[in-house]
Amino acid sequence: MKYLLVDTDVYIQCALLENEGDDKKAVETLLKLLESNELRLLLPEVIKLEFEKVLNSKLNQLKKEVGLIGENTIKNTENSLDTRIKKDLTMA
Repeated sequence: MKYLLVDTDVYIQCALLENEGDDKKAVETLLKLLESNELRLLLPEVIKLEFEKVLNSKLNQLKKEVGLIGENTIKNTENSLDTRIKKDLTMA
């Protein structure tokens, strides 16, 4: 049995695959080794806590960005030429 201990940054990178050039196949191979019990991943509590912190931060940032996109879409819809024409036609 072999054991693997990774740094928090590596764990996060493997979990999120957010950097250009990240190798999804390498992560899939790692998962196969873990599932077949050829390898054990040592995951200290501190890494779990740091991962949760980063994940929550990224989730909050994503919610914020999606909210901004939604707000901008609504604003753009309200001010679009089509909306203004419809408004003018209904007022006539």
